[in-house]
Formats: sequence, structure tokens, C-alpha cells
Amino acid sequence: PGAAGRWRGGPAAITHPEAGREAADSPGADASPVAGAASLLAGDCLVWPLSLDATCASEGRRMFSETASGLGLPDELVYDGMTMASELAANTLYAQQNVQFEGVAPQPVAGAPELWLYLRHAAGRWELVCKAFDSLTGWKCGTPPTPGRADPAAVDGRGLQMVAGLSGGRWGHHLSRSRLGCWRVPGKAVWFAQPVHPGCIPARLKR
Repeated sequence: PGAAGRWRGGPAAITHPEAGREAADSPGADASPVAGAASLLAGDCLVWPLSLDATCASEGRRMFSETASGLGLPDELVYDGMTMASELAANTLYAQQNVQFEGVAPQPVAGAPELWLYLRHAAGRWELVCKAFDSLTGWKCGTPPTPGRADPAAVDGRGLQMVAGLSGGRWGHHLSRSRLGCWRVPGKAVWFAQPVHPGCIPARLKR
């Protein structure tokens, strides 16, 4: 929060998922579930910076839970989404080499991990999409991990296996750029999607 001034939109900027434009009425990190859901239903994209330490996992859980609960998702979907958001956020701990700092007490000014949430219509249904961005275009193991192929004795490598299972295969990754910070930094985004009942989507967004 002390570095909020360095992030366009503060700790929780709202941007349009396509144009990347910030809304003037960003709800902030303490936005209520209703406010966060209302922003998504207006067609916006919620964006938060993630911490550079192990608390990023709990941040991912909290951000997803507070927003998804306001959309009326069933409890089991919210719980699954919290678990997947936690896994994606935790994976950003391995991808912080390109974070850029400034000042005597270093604060990230560009390239810090981010969590994105927005609604989209794809594959014939409405979905809540959760993405975790980091500033590395590559992967910890050199190539994109393949869910389900983790060695039984492996210490890690099971996160995306869990994401693939809980999302019913609705997950993926692609190259992207940061939304927050003093300048855009290239990297990758890893995502999953969960179904949202069409009755929860306002007519103006369907148009």
C-alpha cells in the first residue's frame, strides 16, 4: 500500500480487458465483493499487484473469493477457484528476475506479478477468467509444464495438474504484458476459467 502512488490506479486498478484503459473510479484493494463483481459485470477487468513473497498465494485466494462471491457462483466453484488462484499466484514466486525496483527501500515500479479477473463469452458460455501475470516469458523448467506428468516423488510441479483438473481443462497460457507499473513489461499470463450462469450477466454486457 505504501507504494500505491507508483502504480497507475493504485493497488487495485480496473482496466478494460481489451483496451487496457483504467477506470477513474478504481475500487482499491479493500473493494467489497459487491463492488468488485459490479465492475466485472460492467465489462471491466480487475487487476491487482501480487506481493513478491509467499503471501502472494493467500492474496490470490482472497482476491478471487471476494470477487467471485459477488457474482453468485456456487460455493464449490468459489472454493475451487480460490485453490486455483492460489496455485497460479504461488507460481509467480519463480518468475521475479525482471521485476524492477527504485529507491533506498526498494519498491517494485515495473514487472511485478499481477492477478487479473474479468468476464468473457467463449466456447458457448459465460466465464469468469482468472489470470496470473509474471515478467518471464519462459518457464522454471525451460518448457511449458504438462499437467499430469509430475513424478510421484516430485516436490513441486503439481500446481498446474490441479488447475487442469479443477477447471475441467479450461486453462492455458500466453504471452502478454503487465497492466500496472510505470511501464509495460513483457511476460506471460497463465489462466483458468469457470462457468458463470447467463442469468447473472446483465443485458448490456451480453450486447
